[in-house]
Amino acid sequence: MAFNFGGFLAGMSETIVSSIEEEEAQQRRFDLMAETDAMKQRNARKAERDKKQAVLEESSKYLASLGYDEDSIAHIAKQGNLAIDDAITYGRLAREKGMDINTIYKLEGVRDPSDTKEIVVGPQQATVTTGVGAVSDFTGFDRDKLQDLLAPDLKDKFQSSLDAAYAVESQKALFAKTPEEREAAEQRANRLLQRMKSTEGAEEGRLFSEGTIGTEVARARKEARTALDFATGKEGEIIGGITGRVAEFNVAELAAAKSLYAFNYNTDTKQPMDALMSNNVTAMQRGAQSKLRQYGSRMANGNFNSPLEAKKLKGVQTESIKQADGSMKTQVTSYKPLSLEAAMQGAKQGQFKVGDVVLVNEKQQDGSFVTKVQVYTGLEKYSANHDLFFNAATLNLQ
Repeated sequence: MAFNFGGFLAGMSETIVSSIEEEEAQQRRFDLMAETDAMKQRNARKAERDKKQAVLEESSKYLASLGYDEDSIAHIAKQGNLAIDDAITYGRLAREKGMDINTIYKLEGVRDPSDTKEIVVGPQQATVTTGVGAVSDFTGFDRDKLQDLLAPDLKDKFQSSLDAAYAVESQKALFAKTPEEREAAEQRANRLLQRMKSTEGAEEGRLFSEGTIGTEVARARKEARTALDFATGKEGEIIGGITGRVAEFNVAELAAAKSLYAFNYNTDTKQPMDALMSNNVTAMQRGAQSKLRQYGSRMANGNFNSPLEAKKLKGVQTESIKQADGSMKTQVTSYKPLSLEAAMQGAKQGQFKVGDVVLVNEKQQDGSFVTKVQVYTGLEKYSANHDLFFNAATLNLQ
């Protein structure tokens, strides 16, 4: 029987064409997935921008209601949410005291190296200098006037001397070379602190100098960051950065703020003892909470910075999908939120780590359910609405 060479070629041709068509179909599927993913990312970025713009507009309106002029509002907004929060805090204080906030927050022009001025943005101090002939516009709170706004100076000489001694002992504890040296310095500092609290000046709204406040903030941050396994320097500065640990960093800020709040709290009057310390605590809390909201929202929407980060999202199913460029990307394929009871039980059993984002179904009064994006902090009874978990956002799964 003769071999049908023409039939062989025809069959071979059909096989090749079928293979080519399958590859083209596969490529179209990859292109469609890439296009869909890109569209999701664009929509998510747009939604985030719209949300930030709405918050910015509302904040700007409120700053205007507190008396800030348009130029000041524009410059405050450029510095971010934390600067806006500080400006609102100080604006409220100025309004309560009948002061014009624009005499405290000024727009300055520096034209000469010798023409410098100390300004404060939030609790931090900065000195601004520019080159000869250059004009540098900057915005900030006038240091002296801000001090008058917050509370009286530490004018009592006895109280001031105690504060100075306390600051010295706190520094010794911070830089102690042995546990024994640290414990001895801490005991001396605590004795001085009790004497400071008993002086009349403690009832005038100010108890600590800015140096003491800075030392206490460094101490609280060092303790909180060390507890979450960050490598820190003598004054609590993080060594090695926070890449991949944004949530843990901000949880440490919340823990440090709580420690400072307790340190500054007067159990007799049920009020903070030092206004400037109280403002520092508020700024730390608000800044950390804002960052945790951003982190939780990003994670819940499946925008992971790495495959390892994707493992921190609980209450979902994910899979790794090959992209058009050959790289792999982890994507959320389905949402399976936990019940509130299961989430709390899991937390108490140690199933979660600080920084995990847990999707939780919570029942409302009308019987419906909403999905909350909860960031696990491990901070027990931090506030009325924060017990082990921080509510970062609400996720619409409809």
